Amino acid sequence: TPVGVIAEIKRASPSEGNINTSLDVPTMVQQYAEGGALALSVLTEPTWFLGSLEDLLTVRKTLTALGYSSEQRPAVLRKEFVFAPYQLLEARAYGADTVLLIVAIQDAMARAHTSLKELIGFSRELGMEPLVEVVTEAEVDVAIAAGAKVIGINNRD
Repeated sequence: TPVGVIAEIKRASPSEGNINTSLDVPTMVQQYAEGGALALSVLTEPTWFLGSLEDLLTVRKTLTALGYSSEQRPAVLRKEFVFAPYQLLEARAYGADTVLLIVAIQDAMARAHTSLKELIGFSRELGMEPLVEVVTEAEVDVAIAAGAKVIGINNRD
């Protein structure tokens, strides 16, 4: 069974600082797609990761221009601190097939008058099965209780 790889398009991070601020998104998309990436994770957070919704749109347009059909191209994932339903609409409008939902930011979701369970449900209404990120065992339980079907473990420590 082949291994599925999610390749990331990221210019910077809070922990590493600037990584590749001048990256050429179309070139990177082509390299990742030709390398067999299962999905492309696109950072859209502008302050800490120097990403944008335009990057997301560029990824989708590049895959189309390269001739990939929706069945054969890598999935496009919006990687962002998603805490409100409007961000899911943005993701879909800018070409995302799926989004990252992070259990650890449930407080921000509550301030936006929503919940992880509601965001998972709205994602599905928009035709996206979200990737739900957890760090701890307790967060796995939260993700499962909220209805997550795809769980990613962020284990930096």
